[in-house]
Amino acid sequence: MSFGFGIGDILAVIELAKKIRKDFADAPSQFKDISLEVRSLSIVLQDIEDELSLPDLNAKQKSELEEIIVGCRDVLEKLQRALSAYGELRSDSRGVGSKAKRIWKRFQWEPDDIKEFRSRVTTNVTFLNAFRGKYTNEILHQIKNGADQFHERQDDRELNKESLAILDWLTPINHAAQQHDYITQRQVDTGQWLLDSPVFIEWVNSDKQKLFCPGIPGAGKTMLTSIVVEELNNRFRNDKDIGIAYFYCNFRRQHDQKIDDLLLSLLKQLSGYQASLPGAVKEMFDLHSPRQNRPSTKEISSALKSVIDSYSKVFIVVDALDECQMTNGCRMQFLSEIFDIQETYQLSLFATSRHIPDIEERFDGSLRLEIRASDKDVERYLDGRISQLPEYVRKSTGLQNEVKTAIIKAVDGMFLLARLNFDSLRGKKSPKVMRNALNSLPTGSDAYRDAYKDAMERIEGQLDDERDLAKQVLSWITFAKRPLTTAELQEAIAVEIDETELDQENFAEINTMISVCAGLVTVDEESKIIRLVHYTTQEYFEQTREFWFPDADTFITTICVTYLSFEAFNTGFCLTYGEFIKRVGSNKLFEYAARFWGLHAGKASISEKKLEHALLRFLEDQAKVHASWQLMFVLDLPESHIYYAFPSSYFGKFPRRRSTGLHLTAFLGLETVIQLLLYSGKLEVDRMDLLSEDSDLIPVNQGRTPLSYAAREGHEKVVNLLINTGKVEVNSIDRSRQTPLHHSVESGNENVVKLLLNTGKVNVNFKDDRGQTPFYKAAESGNENVVKLFLETGKVEIDTTDNFDGTPLLGAVRKGYESIVKLLLNAGAVKINQNDLEHRTPVSYAAEEGFESIVKLLLDTNSVDVNIVDGYGRTPISYAAEEGFESIVKLLLDTNSVDVNIVDEYGRTPISYAAKGGFESIVKLLLDTNSVDVNIAGEYQQTPISYAAESGFESIVKLLLDTNSADVNIADEFHLTPIAYALEKGYESIAMLLLSTGKVDINYMRPSGMKIFWWVACWGHESIVKRLLNTGFNLPITQPGPVEGVWWEDEGKVKLLIRRYADMNIEIHPATEENIRKRWPGVLEDSGENWNEQLERVICEGMAFKDRMDISFLW
Repeated sequence: MSFGFGIGDILAVIELAKKIRKDFADAPSQFKDISLEVRSLSIVLQDIEDELSLPDLNAKQKSELEEIIVGCRDVLEKLQRALSAYGELRSDSRGVGSKAKRIWKRFQWEPDDIKEFRSRVTTNVTFLNAFRGKYTNEILHQIKNGADQFHERQDDRELNKESLAILDWLTPINHAAQQHDYITQRQVDTGQWLLDSPVFIEWVNSDKQKLFCPGIPGAGKTMLTSIVVEELNNRFRNDKDIGIAYFYCNFRRQHDQKIDDLLLSLLKQLSGYQASLPGAVKEMFDLHSPRQNRPSTKEISSALKSVIDSYSKVFIVVDALDECQMTNGCRMQFLSEIFDIQETYQLSLFATSRHIPDIEERFDGSLRLEIRASDKDVERYLDGRISQLPEYVRKSTGLQNEVKTAIIKAVDGMFLLARLNFDSLRGKKSPKVMRNALNSLPTGSDAYRDAYKDAMERIEGQLDDERDLAKQVLSWITFAKRPLTTAELQEAIAVEIDETELDQENFAEINTMISVCAGLVTVDEESKIIRLVHYTTQEYFEQTREFWFPDADTFITTICVTYLSFEAFNTGFCLTYGEFIKRVGSNKLFEYAARFWGLHAGKASISEKKLEHALLRFLEDQAKVHASWQLMFVLDLPESHIYYAFPSSYFGKFPRRRSTGLHLTAFLGLETVIQLLLYSGKLEVDRMDLLSEDSDLIPVNQGRTPLSYAAREGHEKVVNLLINTGKVEVNSIDRSRQTPLHHSVESGNENVVKLLLNTGKVNVNFKDDRGQTPFYKAAESGNENVVKLFLETGKVEIDTTDNFDGTPLLGAVRKGYESIVKLLLNAGAVKINQNDLEHRTPVSYAAEEGFESIVKLLLDTNSVDVNIVDGYGRTPISYAAEEGFESIVKLLLDTNSVDVNIVDEYGRTPISYAAKGGFESIVKLLLDTNSVDVNIAGEYQQTPISYAAESGFESIVKLLLDTNSADVNIADEFHLTPIAYALEKGYESIAMLLLSTGKVDINYMRPSGMKIFWWVACWGHESIVKRLLNTGFNLPITQPGPVEGVWWEDEGKVKLLIRRYADMNIEIHPATEENIRKRWPGVLEDSGENWNEQLERVICEGMAFKDRMDISFLW
């Protein structure tokens, strides 16, 4: 990563100017003029920072601006030192946000001093204004034209609002902001070694290549990834057939970097480049959006393949694969998906990672390039920052070279270490101290750890206020559950315990937060995310947490609940979505505090007095609890559901809510906090959180007790605590008529179920609004241990039925839970032939789903009726035959009880399904019973041999013919026989197989008057026509000639038939245009140009048929 002269340097000078101005706040009158000059300098610097984009400056412009900024900093630093002589700063050390006051000494400002400082400040203001006036127009133009490439390519399209909404529906994730933040930090020519390397050039110019770039932590992999993305965007800027997609894995964002998120991000980017929204994406949206669900991984992958296929080539760039989450095999699944796509499509992959064995193994045989910080890149970085070192270094070229040489030697390929080492030198007071520091720069495997320790020691050596601010900032950034924005962190730092609102005068400037953190913190300017400089920084702080931040979660929890207790949330629930959005927008920390305070509280020391007080203040205020809970609920809803979460959607009939802090803490599983609330005694332990006459209008489950919530979330300790109060109703019923026991089964927590059962008071057979008991839910969920717990009570109704006549056995069979089925069968007294509302039995579902072992378990009871038909007239063997489950068909046939000729409501038998599906082995099994009627006609009156002939299953046609029972002349509703289908589809071998029986009625005539051969002539393949003629197939002379059926279809067949008739000496005569118009008025005009062309070629043969008939039925 490259960290040169940048916007941070300007911000640092602005911050210094502001600090000096504040120091002048209480100064005597003689300081007024110089104070105004500093104010002018601050304003111009701020304008420069607002208007200019440093990455868009050329080298000359950047050098000129840097020189001016260095001059500004020099004069301000000297002015600050002078102030120290005229006044001392006294702090009351009350913590962040406390006021410090300068006590001015009683002697006069020297005239020469003030004159020099005013002159130098004025000169710098003049220089800055001149620079600004000279370059602003050009720079602003460059900024406009130099926008991020992803957006630039999207701007070429005129996507309507619907298309943009669909792209956002795919995923809200946008890595363009990260790309912008990274690439703007690049020094000129940084990473050029990679772009010029033979390996990279080969990757860009080859097809379906993988380039894997591993590197040690801090080697600059992310910066080089952004350089690769920039290079690809620039190189293929005008080539719309090249697709480019990328993303940056981040260990702090694993919640939105699951496999579907990664694939959707790629799909969104590649779809965004298209001139119009890809059809595959639109279809996916149309399918899922109305149903308010999300597409499956398989669907996403299919759509991604479709979009990739629309490009001539696609480049995918992935940074930090090692930070991609491993939960549920996400990382390996992603690589498998990409590698699979690459097998078929033109896709090239660039990926970086730490040295992780399983990742490196997946890239065996791929192009490979080790990433290390090159000496040249490190030197460029140091050249860009050398001006930030003390003046004695800036004046000594020799000392500058010593600094660069020492740092380059120490970093040994670790770019991040260059930054950390450089930052450690900034405060050295003399050349001797500087050289001593250079000689002791950390190196080797512990270099990062030593560098971070040194940074923390420098932080500890700051003024009390600065030290406290730094540790608060680092605590938040390191231990927050997601990345924080600068606005969120500012509010977090500004919170004052026991206050009821934020004090704007207690806000710390972002630049101050950065400056006090000794280079360990940075801001992504585009996304406004404030973060640690590197993954290794996070690792260091997590490893040393007990030393540096032992009370981080207690501190963060206290801030969060204090914030949630602010007067801004006195109104409780927002009545409209508009009010809710306004609340979230006006209170930057609200979303984080409401969603994550519980996670921090779970690790906090609740006995800490400040936290205890803050918790009670928040949780005993029902309105504040409502506000917090509403945010947790709403933000987890699909966008299409959000509207219905607000009272205004119910025309004033929204129920009155009674949620308390006990409901919320039970939901979050905070045992120690609940103990605190119980001890306080102000909240009802068993209070229902809904009281309304309009309960049917509620969009979510309500009317629940704290016990119900704790049971549903599987919080064992909380459930035990509430039960032991002796004040809870264990059979309380919510709106869905579910009890805590129902909810405990849903959670799948065996111990919670056991706790409730052990009370001896729960009704194990109570049915919810779907008629399902807790035991039914346990069987359907597949939790074997929970099912055993219920059976051990001896109280459960094993064959209880729900509102759909389903039983626990049916539920377990449908899901394929063999162990549960075995438990239920062994329990005895199970109605094994119980059918549901669709008249489906357990064996019917098992046969359809292919659960062979379950089918065997059921059949082994010797109680299964294998011929029970369902609501569609189908039997278990019918489903198994249709799905191709041979082993299940065999199991059913081995019972010797199956009726293989039962006809369903579609008129099909098991062999019909097997023949249609092409399952030869199943057809053979059925035929071997010698009981199958092979001529039963099904839907559209098709027989098994008709299905097989139509689908081209020759072996099945042969099996059916070998029975000597298959009628080859049965016509279906379309008056087509098996041979007609075979001839139409071009299955020559099947047609000849049928003809070889000698049973095919070649004179079969359809109601339209067309015989079989004419059907072949009109619709069949030329090769079949030729083969039939060559085998001596006789043309019926008395029938109308086939030419009228084929002239518009295939000239080749026309000539074959004409020549055959000519060989038979049938009288022919030229078919002139006059004769044709006379015999068939309008034919020439209606048939179009293609007919004329073909007819001309036929007439040129000098032949046409004498006897023709009306062919209008063919149109």
